[in-house]
Amino acid sequence: MRWSSLVARIPANPDHVSHLLSPVQLRLVALGTLVLGATAIVGWSAHATWRRFGELHEGLQLAQRFEENVITLHTQLNQLAAGNEAADLRILVETSREVAAWVEAEKRDTHTARQDRMLGRIAGLFGAYLRSVEQLAANPSASDAERLKKTIALEEQLAVILRESPAADPCCGPPSRIHARASRPRSRPM
Repeated sequence: MRWSSLVARIPANPDHVSHLLSPVQLRLVALGTLVLGATAIVGWSAHATWRRFGELHEGLQLAQRFEENVITLHTQLNQLAAGNEAADLRILVETSREVAAWVEAEKRDTHTARQDRMLGRIAGLFGAYLRSVEQLAANPSASDAERLKKTIALEEQLAVILRESPAADPCCGPPSRIHARASRPRSRPM
């Protein structure tokens, strides 16, 4: 067949284009279009899912690191309450400052808007906690009862911080064991 004979077969009226394709061919073209559309939708969904998964994974890592820091501080507070040593207090102050610096560094890093809000709340609460620790360290002549009372208050501050932490956030998973333990009401010594 020659080229000119093919051109001669194309109708001048666009309404007759369907005559160029048989019904089977039209169905195949429609099926191909549907498959391409479905593939595009699945690809877009997969991309959005992986992006969200990456955000959640980053949030979980942030929560885990923060929880480890709070557990370390909680352990040091318990050691301070048990021994009341000046060295324990100095270590607690140094560790608290390191954790505060870590929270500030995490705030400066790129995170989601939700993580930024959460880290802002934690930074505010942790700043108050750090000031309380430094006040405790600044008054070495306080009585044992007064230091114990301040230590208990610091533990309560840690519990509040942990409740606000990424580990307690629904996007980052269920609260940890220490969070559940820290959020229980404490009985106060008489």
